[in-house]
This record gives sequence, structure tokens and C-alpha cells, in this order.
Amino acid sequence: AEALLDAYRGADVRLMSVTDAAALAPHPMSRGASLRDVADGIEIEVQGANALLILPDLPARTGAEDRLLGVEIVAPERRQLAVFYQLPGMTEIDRRSAFLVTVEAGLNQVAVRLPDEELAGPLVLGFGRAAGPDVLRSLEVRARPR
Repeated sequence: AEALLDAYRGADVRLMSVTDAAALAPHPMSRGASLRDVADGIEIEVQGANALLILPDLPARTGAEDRLLGVEIVAPERRQLAVFYQLPGMTEIDRRSAFLVTVEAGLNQVAVRLPDEELAGPLVLGFGRAAGPDVLRSLEVRARPR
């Protein structure tokens, strides 16, 4: 996990960045959460059993590169976040096409390496119900040449 964070921090090509609630809210497939900009980021309150947030599209690949998603989040309790992806030929997303990341109560910095294949749809961030709201402090996808 620490090696992925180091790789993410060393990747200097920013492909996508979520800076406010407006970047997450407009997608019609997003569901199950209320979003609100706060001083430290985006407050995410899960309504119901879980929430799915559709992330902005990534640009097409331009060559051999590693793509890394970095998330800085303040969680109300220990739990898992899911990062779902869809590859060509897949008709829907499910747990077989997801990275599961455990976060602890408090501030967390996590990174995942995205698949090498071109994605067939947007990334989806999944949250389960928690004791209180999460605060998403930053979310970016960065690239680095291989």
C-alpha cells in the first residue's frame, strides 16, 4: 500500500481531479448520497444502505503509462470503500471488477493502480453506510510513463 502511495505521489501528470461537489453530483447514475462542499473538501452523507458516485471521465490513453487513483478521505469509522471499473465487453460493474480499500476512522490516504486496459466507462466510488459523513479531501487520477 505504501509503495502505491509513493508511486502516486511521484506521478506528475494529472488526468482527473475532483475539487468540489459539482464534479460528482451531475451524473444520472450517481445515487444514495448527499454531497456538500465544506471547508476541508466534500462532505458525503450516505443515505440508505450504500452510495455510488460516478467520477468524471478519464482521457484516452496516449501510450504506455501507469494510472493511479489517489484518495484522501476523513472517514467516521473503519470500513471499506470500493472503486469499481468497467472494461470493454463488460455490461455492468460488480465486485469482481473493483478494488476494495479499507480505511480507518480519521484521515486516510490511499492509492490504487488502475487496470492497463482502456476503461469502457467511468470509475465509480462506492460507500457503505457509516456512523457519520465522510469528507473527501482530494481525489485525483495521475499518470506516469512506464
